[in-house]
Amino acid sequence: MPSSQILSLPGMADVTGGSFERSAKIVDALGAYYARRGYAPINTPIVEDAELFVRKSGGELSGMLYTFDDPGGNRVSLRPEFTPSVIRHYIEHASEFGAPTRLSYSGPVFRYHSLDDGDLRQFTQVGTELIGLAGSDADAEILSIACGGLGELGLSGWTIRIGDTGLLNRVLDAHGLSDATKGFVFAHLDELKAASTSVDRLVALAGEMGLIRAQGEDDLAPVATENGEEATRRFVRDMLSDSVSSPVGRRTTDQIVERLLRKLRRADSPDRLASALSLVADLSKVSGAPDEALPVVEEILRAHDTDPASIDGLRALFDVLPGRRAPLSNVVLDLSFVPGIAYYTGIVFEISCDGDEGPVTVGGGGRYDGLVRALGGEDVPAMGFALRIDRVVDTMASRTE
Repeated sequence: MPSSQILSLPGMADVTGGSFERSAKIVDALGAYYARRGYAPINTPIVEDAELFVRKSGGELSGMLYTFDDPGGNRVSLRPEFTPSVIRHYIEHASEFGAPTRLSYSGPVFRYHSLDDGDLRQFTQVGTELIGLAGSDADAEILSIACGGLGELGLSGWTIRIGDTGLLNRVLDAHGLSDATKGFVFAHLDELKAASTSVDRLVALAGEMGLIRAQGEDDLAPVATENGEEATRRFVRDMLSDSVSSPVGRRTTDQIVERLLRKLRRADSPDRLASALSLVADLSKVSGAPDEALPVVEEILRAHDTDPASIDGLRALFDVLPGRRAPLSNVVLDLSFVPGIAYYTGIVFEISCDGDEGPVTVGGGGRYDGLVRALGGEDVPAMGFALRIDRVVDTMASRTE
């Protein structure tokens, strides 16, 4: 009696025949193009220390990891992307690299996500990383290489959607919000854009999560800021002694005071959060050609008493791009666009092409200036992107049928 058949795993696909040949040719063509642009190829291990992909990638990507203990007891993961591995290599061999460093890569990555949309859990990425160079010229270089590679393949009809997590972070920093509260705002960006929730509701939700102070606690915040913790401690203790004759429950007056001070130290102002949410809600609705969208962004910033110089980086980028094989006619500025990877710190983008059933996202990337330091290196700026070869192949095949 024959043994039961072993099938391929869900989300995994064999690549054969014409698809294999097309994929190989595209990978080779892109690698050759990146080399002509000064990017040296690198190959990194498929299996890495799991911490490499967890430390700065954020919850969305962390939840897609194939993670396990190897026979030696090491906690390892299959790479879900190349960037952390390339940066790890750069840090380990920093003395061998000049400034800036330009590296390219290609190979399989693995992400355990839902199969509802028919997506693959293993696919090939090809991309580049530019390490040690900041500013609009560096941003434009990566964007031009991403788009130029598609041009080398003869693939037209693409659109670049550009966001700016740096702008949003600067706006939230100006409101004095903590990293946890900023993460809360980013998590609800789509709802703010769609107006499916209100600022008041999000402020209430932040209160339920302990991210902001309650009203009475917020009134005490100026006292703590102006007078210091010890003076605030005495002030609260005097207030409690006037209103509470005995300890509340099992807590002493000193315990109540210390608990309140801890909350004041870690929580944000509800008024500042409401102001930030209102501004971000307006910014998230901006989407259009750069020459039309930037004046709207500036108007919104001025209306919210925010320095319009916050968009100087975007202005500089859009001034440079037309001469870098990335015409502005293909560019959409969309300030609601925030990728699910948490390490991005500035310009972010995705590239989509027209497919049989609508636009298909074939790649994307962005600036991640804090990642090198977070992984143990120096404070070095960096930016990169990756293309998904399976989607590029499918898009090109659909246009030849």
